[in-house]
Amino acid sequence: MNGLDNVVFGGKKFSDILEEIYNNQKKKEKQISALISELKPLVNEIGDATLIVPLIKEYLEISVKNDE
Repeated sequence: MNGLDNVVFGGKKFSDILEEIYNNQKKKEKQISALISELKPLVNEIGDATLIVPLIKEYLEISVKNDE
């Protein structure tokens, strides 16, 4: 565990970077949940879902690519 306190990048400790990653993932999770909640009322029939679900998929894919 001693390695977590080593400064590795830009004056930040490894533990600080891990905390940032965790916080960013939690923030993204909340944003995705909020997006889905906002879009749910727009889905009244299967045709609506075929339009909206690809938008959510695209948003998730972009989010994953940004993490890489």
